[in-house]
Formats: sequence, structure tokens, C-alpha cells
Amino acid sequence: MKNVPAALTALFASLQALYMADCVVIRAPVPTAYVAGGSGSPCSVASSSLGSVLLALTNSDVDLAILPDAAVPTNCTFLGAYLPQGVPPSSVPSMPSGGIYCSAIPMDKIKCSLKCGLGVDSQDIQIYPRYGLDRIYGGSLQIAARTGIFDAATVDFFRVFWSRSAVVPGAGNIFPGSTGGGVIYFAGRVADCEIGRSSLKATVNFFTELLNLDFPKNVYQPQCYFVLYGSGCCVNKAGYTFTGTVASSPDPSTGSFAVSGISKADGYFAQGAFQFTSGALNGLSMTVKSYNSNTVVPFLPLPGAPAPGDSVTLYAGCDRTMATCNSKFGNLANFPSMPFIPIPDTMLPPIVQSAGGGK
Repeated sequence: MKNVPAALTALFASLQALYMADCVVIRAPVPTAYVAGGSGSPCSVASSSLGSVLLALTNSDVDLAILPDAAVPTNCTFLGAYLPQGVPPSSVPSMPSGGIYCSAIPMDKIKCSLKCGLGVDSQDIQIYPRYGLDRIYGGSLQIAARTGIFDAATVDFFRVFWSRSAVVPGAGNIFPGSTGGGVIYFAGRVADCEIGRSSLKATVNFFTELLNLDFPKNVYQPQCYFVLYGSGCCVNKAGYTFTGTVASSPDPSTGSFAVSGISKADGYFAQGAFQFTSGALNGLSMTVKSYNSNTVVPFLPLPGAPAPGDSVTLYAGCDRTMATCNSKFGNLANFPSMPFIPIPDTMLPPIVQSAGGGK
């Protein structure tokens, strides 16, 4: 049974002629648990289920503003002009905190696969970005998909309804009136993307795909299997967070950039992460592939080159070995793995081959 808001139930009961539109909200992936900075205990864990909005779109011919709600969008308001994804414009100061703008980007839901039992349901969506308008971190949606920004992002599909009485002619104004709200009919994570010259196709798998993970997760292995700064690791992230700016020399590019204001040994941030906090790439975070001579190489190319002076935050990385856990983080007490168990090859007797070719 879907969770239908009371306002929507009342709208249906009025027997009015209704409008309908589909909305899709794509949010950045977030860890299920992370260490809360300044929480006192180094192993205090806070949960998070929603990431920042990467893209919000609708198949309506006008943009929609979704008002915040704890579970289901209960109200929608119409906007008459194009607005950036997820960013309330200064011309609409009445938009409450947490509201989401769904831009009228052409899209199609081209395939839906539903399975009985624990089978993984999926929904395909085809997006046709408008040239020069629909951009993320300064680049096109195709570039964002190619650089992995949508990987494992969470997606909500919901259908909104509104009455004809709620529509007031005008351009660039908020149309008043109760719209009834909407109902989420599918949710999941982005599995893969197919990139075309003028389109982007994304496959969204239902959350039951997480049941395909290997179980149990705690296996005998020499390297740590905890998420760095997460539950079990217990390293306080705040103690290994550093802020700086993008340096002007060498020229920053999509493949690497130098940082100033941070001086750490080579490899210190390798397999860690960074996040831009200003500039065109503001909010973008990615894994660090390598760090040498104050130069950061991201795991995937950036959607655009950062500008000198853009602020960036770096988080120390870990190669998940016992030596690093002890010397770099002083966290040996929480190291969970078994580095001294012999690998399978060393537990097998050597194969002796005779001179005649037999064993």
C-alpha cells in the first residue's frame, strides 16, 4: 500500500479535473554510517540516509518546486521559468529550506522490470539534456555520468497531482494553491549509465540489489575491511581533515591539481577523498588516486578543471594494512583482519616433477 498524503486523498475525492506529472530526484550517494565530528567518543556513529540533490527533473512542461516533507512530497508549486537543479533562485525567497526544484528536462521512462520475491526490480530512464542549460559542476550530464558522479546515487521516482484551480497564468511567478502532493512509486540506486551525444540512459535498481553483497562481510583476510572513519574503524575523521586551496601552478586540469596551504608527505591522502567547497565544482567529492608533491590525482577525471583559489578539503587515506593503521592512525586496537594467516599457496605441498616428466 502506497503512502498517500491526506491532501492528495482529499484532492481525488473532490472529483476535479487533475493534472499529473512524473518527477525524478537523484541524490549523491552517502555512507550508511560515519563518525560524527566533535561527538566526544571517537567511535560515536551518526546515520545518514539522504545525500545532496544532484539532479531533479520532471516531464511536465513547467518546472515544479517540491516542498520538504519527512517521507513523501505533499505539496508542489509551479514555476514559470527555468531554474538550476536543486538550487532555489534568489527571486523566490519564500522557498523553504529543503525544497527541491524539478526542472522541466525532457525525459522518458523507457523500461520497467518487476520481479516476484527477492528479485531486483529495475527502472530505466532516458534523459535528453538541453544544451548549455542542464549542467552539473559546470559540465554536461553526459560528462557527469562519464566521471562517475552518478555511481550508486539514490533515485526517487514520484508522481505529483494538482488541480486546475491551482494554476494561475504568469511567468516567473510562483503559482499559488494547494496541489495535493505526490506518491513515490519507485526508488533505488543508479546501476549503470549509457552515454549518447544528446542523451543519457540510466538504469536504476531497487535496493534489494544490496542483498547480492557477499555474506558474511567479516572474512579472514590480511587487509582491513572496515570503511575508513566509519563504524568499526572508529577513527575520528575531524582529526584527519585538512583545508587548502587549488594552486595556480601547475595549471589545474581535470586529471590533477596542486593544492596550497596543505603540506603532507607523499601518499598521505592516497585512497582518501577530497571535496571542493567553492567555485564551479562546489560540493563535488571524489576519491584520491594518488598524492605526490602536493598534487592530487582524482580516481576519475573531474567534470571540469577547478580554478586557482578554489577551496578544497582533503581527508587522509588508508591502504588498509596493519602497519598504516598503527603508525598513521594509532588505531591498532580496532584493526579487524588477520595479516599473519598464511595465504593458500603456502599451505599446499610443493609439486615435485621427476626427470621423466611425471609428478
